[in-house]
Amino acid sequence: TQRAHTNFTTVIYYKGREVILIDVRQSSYAVAPYKIEPHPQLQIVPAKAANVACTAVCSEFFSKEAHVAHWACKQTEFDFINSCSVLAQHFPCGTDCSSDWGKDIPNYVINKKDRHYGQCLITEEIPTCEAKHPSTQRLCPCIPA
Repeated sequence: TQRAHTNFTTVIYYKGREVILIDVRQSSYAVAPYKIEPHPQLQIVPAKAANVACTAVCSEFFSKEAHVAHWACKQTEFDFINSCSVLAQHFPCGTDCSSDWGKDIPNYVINKKDRHYGQCLITEEIPTCEAKHPSTQRLCPCIPA
C-alpha cells in the first residue's frame, strides 16, 4: 500500500482508489465548513509548578482582558496547544522539543533527574485535564466555564 503524510494530512491508496485523511483541527488543507477552529476565548496557560493538573491551573486562572472570572480546562482544545512552537512561547525549552507518551503532555520537564530534563514534550496520545506528573509543568487549554 502506498501512502504519504504531510501537514496533518495522509494520502493512502486502497483498492485502486486514493483516500485522503485530513486532521480538521491541524491541517491547512481543511477548509470551512469542515475546519475546526480553537475556542474563540481559548487561553493557553502554563502551570506555575510541577505535578499540577490542568483542572487546577484553569480554575485558578484569572484574565483581566477577557473579563471572565471562572475558567475550566477543555480536553478537546489540547490539539491546538500540543505543538513545539506553542510550548516554546510559554517555556524556556527553545528548540529542545520531542514526542513522548503521556496523558500529562504537552508539558515542560523541570526535574533534573528526568531523561527529558529541559525539554518540551508533545504527544500523539489524548491528554486529559486531570493528569499531572511530578517532573513536569503542564501547558493547559482554558476556556470560560
